[in-house]
Amino acid sequence: MILTYTPDSLRPDCPHTLRGVPALAVRLGRALERWGERRAALPPREVRLRRYENHIANERRASAAELALLHVR
Repeated sequence: MILTYTPDSLRPDCPHTLRGVPALAVRLGRALERWGERRAALPPREVRLRRYENHIANERRASAAELALLHVR
């Protein structure tokens, strides 16, 4: 028995026209599309609200610190 690597040994359902570099390009393109879709998706609502609330709290602290500096003089 001879064990050799062929494209069909890994993906028998792959069309014969998609072998080698073209197959790699197609897979890379699909992976990039999936990555872009995940990256562009909005985070869950709870996460967005928590970030917004943290942002507002930081702004309030910064304003309080600026006011405290103004009253010290």
